Amino acid sequence: MKTARIILSAFMAVSMAAGLSSCEKAGIKDNGDGNTLGGRISEDLTLEAGATYKLSSSLQVVAPATLTIEPGVTIISEDNGNINYILIEQGAKIMAEGTEDDP
Repeated sequence: MKTARIILSAFMAVSMAAGLSSCEKAGIKDNGDGNTLGGRISEDLTLEAGATYKLSSSLQVVAPATLTIEPGVTIISEDNGNINYILIEQGAKIMAEGTEDDP
């Protein structure tokens, strides 16, 4: 049992690393139909004003990274059967200051 768990954990780590290496920018993957968010980020990431992003899995922000969401950004959770969320871990930061006209 222990061996199987270790092998599975190693496989999951390699799979996650492979998924992130295909991203154009850490946490963002452009798959042709827009920007898709997911994975773990450990460096600063800015979601640009006026853009729309699809959340296709968990997006975990790891210290010391900062996730900045500019005013007017739209984030849509993909209906893919996954539990999609944004997690800001202890020591990481999120900056999301909208305005009345651009929430």
